Amino acid sequence: MAGAAGHGRSELTGVRFRQRGGRWAAEIRVPCTRDKVWVGAFDTDREAALAYDALLFCFYGENLPRNRRFNFPTVPRPDIPEDVRAHLNTANIKDIAKKHALGLRANPLPPPPAAARAGPSANAGGNGPVAIYHGRNPNEMDIDLNQ
Repeated sequence: MAGAAGHGRSELTGVRFRQRGGRWAAEIRVPCTRDKVWVGAFDTDREAALAYDALLFCFYGENLPRNRRFNFPTVPRPDIPEDVRAHLNTANIKDIAKKHALGLRANPLPPPPAAARAGPSANAGGNGPVAIYHGRNPNEMDIDLNQ
């Protein structure tokens, strides 16, 4: 995404451009807490999105909650058995996500599906109102103000 890097915006979920340093960061909230896991800074938004997808997988497995979506649903996930994945701590998860993203960066990636580009609410709710978020990080929350 050469054009995205110049503008500091990405259509991918879980990534943001860091003005200081000019790199892409991947982060996610830890389920059922207010804590965030910040994986690190990456050269491209796609690398950061791969790390975000690995974070999602480590926390939730393949069965994501309704408001979460993988940026690249067809890309292989980290090779972690379910019983091991359930007992990982955040330091392990951060390490796994960074290694996974950097390990896949040489592989050509498919474009993210339209649903991932439109955000988590694109497929949720059918013909209902589109979710709107008026906060600092549009990739972090999905709030429907029309309810």
